[in-house]
Amino acid sequence: KLKKIVAGMVNEGKNRGLFSRHRVTISPEAIAEYSEFGESSTAWRAVERVVMNDDYAFVYTSALAAIIVPRRAFATSGSFEEFVGIAIGYREKAGA
Repeated sequence: KLKKIVAGMVNEGKNRGLFSRHRVTISPEAIAEYSEFGESSTAWRAVERVVMNDDYAFVYTSALAAIIVPRRAFATSGSFEEFVGIAIGYREKAGA
């Protein structure tokens, strides 16, 4: 049932901004996401959690939304893991 609901939501509208190429940057203050359709920035104190699996990092900006960063976006696995470690550190330092 959930799969049907999600498919219906994705098929509603064009969702160009959702399925386009994005650039993600992190700073001590925030995580920012940019695409040709817009940009957004979330302060680390508002980030729910940062987790990763074998292929992706997930920066949860709410219980239901995350900035998803693929490992393949980095030249090396070490660079990906460093990115995730820095993001976790920024979030912890912000007191989130």
